[in-house]
Amino acid sequence: MNTVAEELIGGIVYATSAHKIWEDLKERFDKVNRIRIYQLHREITTFAQGEWIVDSSASHHVAANKHLMSMNHSTMKKGDKVNLPTGASVDISNIRDASIFENEVVTNVLFVPDFKFNLLSVFKINKELSYFVSFYPDFCVFQDLYSGRVKGIGKKE
Repeated sequence: MNTVAEELIGGIVYATSAHKIWEDLKERFDKVNRIRIYQLHREITTFAQGEWIVDSSASHHVAANKHLMSMNHSTMKKGDKVNLPTGASVDISNIRDASIFENEVVTNVLFVPDFKFNLLSVFKINKELSYFVSFYPDFCVFQDLYSGRVKGIGKKE
């Protein structure tokens, strides 16, 4: 997870929505010189959180990149398969945990080397971590359902 300047963290952590975060940031940066605004805009547009695609229709987390997976013990049975959107059925090599944010882990991630993407299932994130995922035109926001705290921001690439 990228770090946030100390003077900005209060407005982000206690915000109730992504819209409130953007309003707070706009208000703060309206008082700043134009060069700093340009620099911040450039930082936001090049912000990268990793290699995951957030998928609201996926039933499972799926990883094609083994480096995203933890080294914990696999829980799969030999011969387990997963159906791809193309209709093909491919073997699951392992089922392990994966870290998605600095201190957050999702469990039972299917490792499928024949797949081309790493998918985060919105359904599973909601169930496992009690996160709400809000989608916007160019980004998405992960918020804790109970505290409302923003846990992560993904961007469209």
